[in-house]
Amino acid sequence: MTDKRTLITLIALLPLLLFGQTMTVDLSQSKMVIAGTSSLHDWQSKVENFKIQATKTEDGFNGLSGSIEIKSIKSGKSIMDDKTYNALNEKQYPNITFSGETITINNNEVTGSLLLTINGQTQTIEMSAMAKQEGNGWSISGSVPVDMQNYNIEPPTAMFGTLTTGKDIIISYQIKFNK
Repeated sequence: MTDKRTLITLIALLPLLLFGQTMTVDLSQSKMVIAGTSSLHDWQSKVENFKIQATKTEDGFNGLSGSIEIKSIKSGKSIMDDKTYNALNEKQYPNITFSGETITINNNEVTGSLLLTINGQTQTIEMSAMAKQEGNGWSISGSVPVDMQNYNIEPPTAMFGTLTTGKDIIISYQIKFNK
């Protein structure tokens, strides 16, 4: 009789064991890149430090939240990095943040709305990415276009204004979530 109760209890708890667990980013297996254009050449910067967590549900994620440390955005050129930090108003707003209440996964396609906050300005953006379950975690990859002027950011300039960057950037990501 005890074995039967144990089996029934396990079957009843199975959905709780599979879903409702907090997933966090494995930085060693994840990457994020910000890319844009300028009057001279295209450019890109790697994001070295970001955090994302969410609760896995049966059909996606709930309570997704994350942040990007602005000082961890690195192009490999210190002058460009300083211009990026100044344009993003890093001293007042040291992080870019994002959150989403319900993110769905259907046939490996991830969709949902996110609140993205840059430079103290929050906008709703639509997320569309691809997902793949891998062991105890998920890999999600995609990109998000961002118009810097929607966040009251003047695109950086250099060389007395002769070098200008475009107002549009793309944030590309390959994220590995683990339980």
